[in-house]
Amino acid sequence: MPLTRKQIHEQVYYYALILIVLVLPFSVFATSMFQLVLLANYLIELGYREKWRKVVSNRALQLFLLIFGLHALGLLWSADLAYGLTDFKIKLPLLAFPVIIATSHPLVSTQVRRILLFFSLSV
Repeated sequence: MPLTRKQIHEQVYYYALILIVLVLPFSVFATSMFQLVLLANYLIELGYREKWRKVVSNRALQLFLLIFGLHALGLLWSADLAYGLTDFKIKLPLLAFPVIIATSHPLVSTQVRRILLFFSLSV
């Protein structure tokens, strides 16, 4: 039985998260590479209206984005703008995870347990 487009994106999302937690303690490059896979899958998945509705309805995500926005706004008062932009660039991937996870198809508890197990094994 062939997989549908939605099922393929859900599987890529799940396995990308597993690969990220597996390589997280070992390699910054591999972690970044799998983050790009996760982001590419998220963008190729489409359904932006539904994702926007999830952003609008998720107060925790809005609070996180607000805190990140305050950090960006604080760059206006930075004495060392070059360092502030470098710091912002370093923290930018931290913005991707909550947005992608909060607006993607929710994982079932067994999937979350497996991801945490793989993380524990890799550490």
